[in-house]
Amino acid sequence: LERTEVSLRSVMFRADSLLLKVQQGQGTLGLMVNDPGLYRHTDSVMMELRDLIADLKKNPKRYVRLTIF
Repeated sequence: LERTEVSLRSVMFRADSLLLKVQQGQGTLGLMVNDPGLYRHTDSVMMELRDLIADLKKNPKRYVRLTIF
């Protein structure tokens, strides 16, 4: 039981440290959480990428040309 308590305290300390960094805007997650503009831009890029991949699957000849000899 004592080892479990020590382990739990360690996990809680690391989680608290991580959440503090996010709250302070550190790292990718911290920037996205604290900057709505960055989140919206990233979200729109992901939507465009999904559309591109879907179009690539539907029309591969539009993007890939393979000629042999």
